[in-house]
Amino acid sequence: MDLPGYAAGSDVKLAPIVSTEKSAAVILKYWARKWNRVPDFLVIEGPKAGGHLGFTKEQLHLFDAAAYGEEVKRIIARAREYEVKFGRKIPVVLGGGVSSREKAKEAFALGADAIQVASRFVTTAECDADERYKQTYISAREEDVMLIKSPVGMPGRAIRNSFAERIMGGEKLPPKRCRGCIKGCKPAEIPYCITEALIQAVKGDTENGLLFCGADAWKAERMETVQEVIDDLV
Repeated sequence: MDLPGYAAGSDVKLAPIVSTEKSAAVILKYWARKWNRVPDFLVIEGPKAGGHLGFTKEQLHLFDAAAYGEEVKRIIARAREYEVKFGRKIPVVLGGGVSSREKAKEAFALGADAIQVASRFVTTAECDADERYKQTYISAREEDVMLIKSPVGMPGRAIRNSFAERIMGGEKLPPKRCRGCIKGCKPAEIPYCITEALIQAVKGDTENGLLFCGADAWKAERMETVQEVIDDLV
């Protein structure tokens, strides 16, 4: 919420991520009142995004494509209000499930200025992720993409593996050491350390790491190049 204060005096661009009109309204109002500024651009991450999600598990079941499309329109309308107030453009970027040209067209039809794409680029030759991590996307089936509980208090989307099964089965994996990555985190009480789990994934341990992904990650069939992905999307 106080990013403008931390970035004061620098040329760092600020782009908060929101998932609902309510969260967008709160940030826009707070920044305008306290800092007299608006975001350089606004990122909307929908219910099909990867990693941590800005919804409760219950909310995720309320948003089908049509319902969330209306939510996106409301977020964009709210941003446009502040464009008028501040006399400057606030580009809105839409992400989450934008895995095809059809989905990209739908995003722009809703009024987005740009799209955010992540999972499609994981399975590219240029991506520096471990090759074993990339292969989990290519090997995954639709039913392997699941929601997991995260110590940060939000649901996350990841590929099913031994680690995810153990966590969702109620097993507790004590942190090896606390890195102080989350304010207020109590190592003795959390089910697992999110940092340790992500580090294992980075190292290519695809059974003991947390394999974050978007809802359409399972659609990857082969390794591509960045240019191939871009050409396919636009």
